[in-house]
Amino acid sequence: MAPLMNLELKPGYSFFTDRAGSKPLYYSVDNGRVMAASRAQEVAVATGQTVDPVSAADFIANATVCYPFSLFEGVYHVPPGARVEVVQGGLNVHPYYVPEEVPDSGTPLADWAAAIGDGVKAVLEARLAGLRNVCVLFSGGEDARAVASMLPAHLSPQLVTLADTDNREVRLARRAARRLGYPHCHVRRPPGFYRAAIRERVETVGAGWDIRQVHVYGATADALRECDAIVGGYGADTLFKTACMGNVRRRAGRLLPERISTEYPDHPVSVVRASGLPWLRREIARAVDERRWSHHERLKEFRPRTAGNWHTLWPLGAHRVAYPHYLSCLAIGPRVVEPFIDDRLYAVAARMPDKFRVDREAFRMAFAEAMGTAGWLPTSSGRIPNVGGAVGQLIARAISERRNARDSIMKRFDKCIGRAAIAQGSWSPDQKGFDFRIEELLGDAGAQALAACLQPVIRVSGRGAGTIDEINALPKRERFRAAQIGCLLTEM
Repeated sequence: MAPLMNLELKPGYSFFTDRAGSKPLYYSVDNGRVMAASRAQEVAVATGQTVDPVSAADFIANATVCYPFSLFEGVYHVPPGARVEVVQGGLNVHPYYVPEEVPDSGTPLADWAAAIGDGVKAVLEARLAGLRNVCVLFSGGEDARAVASMLPAHLSPQLVTLADTDNREVRLARRAARRLGYPHCHVRRPPGFYRAAIRERVETVGAGWDIRQVHVYGATADALRECDAIVGGYGADTLFKTACMGNVRRRAGRLLPERISTEYPDHPVSVVRASGLPWLRREIARAVDERRWSHHERLKEFRPRTAGNWHTLWPLGAHRVAYPHYLSCLAIGPRVVEPFIDDRLYAVAARMPDKFRVDREAFRMAFAEAMGTAGWLPTSSGRIPNVGGAVGQLIARAISERRNARDSIMKRFDKCIGRAAIAQGSWSPDQKGFDFRIEELLGDAGAQALAACLQPVIRVSGRGAGTIDEINALPKRERFRAAQIGCLLTEM
């Protein structure tokens, strides 16, 4: 990924940041100079900054670092939705947009659905104008189908599914692509994909991002490198559905549709309370929680009811756990078009009443006609995109239970004949994490450097803070995030 900026910014220079904060940019002020780059570690190296213990703890706990901080002391996110002016010894920030919460104006569901569908179509037409060789990242889910159904008529794109084997996910995607009338390609993910090139991936997407969310790299990236544009459906679940809503209830074991509560959470949703983590030193845990709550209070200034639900949505380029996927796509080279996080759609998401996110109501209406018969095929979750309500829930539950029963039988059969079980979903088992010792990934010298770095942060057994044994005693997911910090230390 070519840096957006990697230079000293002179006084008088100014630039705009996007509304969602989805374009990565970090800065630091060093002896009156303003240094900026798209990767936080580049700014840190240029200014001699070191890892911030509070940010390190936040990253290990939450897989992100709270805005406006980065993993490094003195290195910060450039604010989103602003005209930023470089002045002598710093930045002047002139905000032009925040995702302000607005009262429900009574605009009908159909109008919100039209705003979503027309917005996606307009973004795709504008960003893909004049291009021919377009690849769509196509899991076969409803978001991918929605985007593919809105592609400009002049295109003949290839729909690309990444998976370990020709499994159910691939077969469902192939069927949906056929219904949409586009060619389909299965790109096979190499064995051990999520265990490979860890240091290189950390360097590619930048500091403070969990690379378990990097799905396009190496061999999978090579399959997309020669296209003119990569199109995806990133952000649909979080902006137009209920993935980030803490006041949605799933009823009767998911047999009934989602129900929204008027009791909005007055706390950051999808964030770990650091003071409840036994492996974290108390003073560091308090500092992590204070940063997250400070951001929550900042959000309440313009989203007084829904601040908790929007904690991970503003800025997107700071708090979205899946953001490394987007960064890894940017690193390949072709234009990356993600319509759901475009400025126009982000503004729609900020204004849309939450009641239309529930049960994907506005989203379903926005794309049902364009998807055609592809909207009646089940996804890998068992859901049929065009069917909602109690009927949709019952159908999805029945399909899912039937598949689970079949998978269970096949796993037993595979075990009996000594064959490795086939993962039927999007990810290989390693994507959720794998067991290892820190020395195996970093080497003895790297492990010692990491132990010294985390000495103020981790205390698991009481035998001594910040030792390699302490790091190895962390849960495997948190241990892997700690290892990613260690990968950066050799570059500093």
